[in-house]
Amino acid sequence: MGTEIAGDVLLEIYRRVALIRERRPSLKVLRSGRLNMPYYSARDRRFIRRRCRAAAGRGLHLHDLSRHSRHAGEGVSAARSVGGDRGRATGTCKGKGGPMHLTCPAKGVMVTTGIVGSSMPIANGLAWASKLAGDGRVTVAYFGDGASNIGAFHEALNLASVWRLPVVFVCQNNQYGEHTRYAKATSAARIADRAAAYGMPGPAC
Repeated sequence: MGTEIAGDVLLEIYRRVALIRERRPSLKVLRSGRLNMPYYSARDRRFIRRRCRAAAGRGLHLHDLSRHSRHAGEGVSAARSVGGDRGRATGTCKGKGGPMHLTCPAKGVMVTTGIVGSSMPIANGLAWASKLAGDGRVTVAYFGDGASNIGAFHEALNLASVWRLPVVFVCQNNQYGEHTRYAKATSAARIADRAAAYGMPGPAC
């Protein structure tokens, strides 16, 4: 992107990336059978490609955001974050949601859901509420490249643009939708290129 990032900011981003990594259970522990939970690797999500475009980096610019997708960031305590992943009563949803359904509205984490692409229309609803309230909040929705091929993606981007909603859509493109390669299911060279069709900026990082 050509923008220089101050050293202290880079250090804080790295600290948060390390925190995200350390809160994930090791594969060794999972394979031992001591934990019964789905596993979502944070390896490729700590940074989205280049220039420190990490969940941690984005979190620096958001006042009370604490979770990147399903990977813990700063605001939600380790006990509540880890407890949620592992189905403990100490978790954000009292252990009933697991890593697929974590929420902590007090820290700005409104909802996570296992339904592919559902984050985008939900984000529009939250952004619309913020716009009506005039509270200055911005909603961030995370989704994968596979989710960009469902109707909710196009409907959400179109509506967000028409209504000028305070929402940011972040695509985590790992080149696979479940087990399907990106090139076999998506015609656009970059997901960000689709933003132009809806009259919104779509910088790719």
